[in-house]
Amino acid sequence: MNMGKRPTENNKTCPICHIQGESVGKVTVEHLVTDPNRVAVVGDHYRICINV
Repeated sequence: MNMGKRPTENNKTCPICHIQGESVGKVTVEHLVTDPNRVAVVGDHYRICINV
């Protein structure tokens, strides 16, 4: 599902499909990871790939 976005040459791209990920908040990431890994969720800027 490309959604017409072009790959970019920065850390905002998916390492697999090279398309820019969708911006999501910290709370979204906290709800997607398991409890032991939740402590590693720091910062406010995350992206998620919905293409693969």
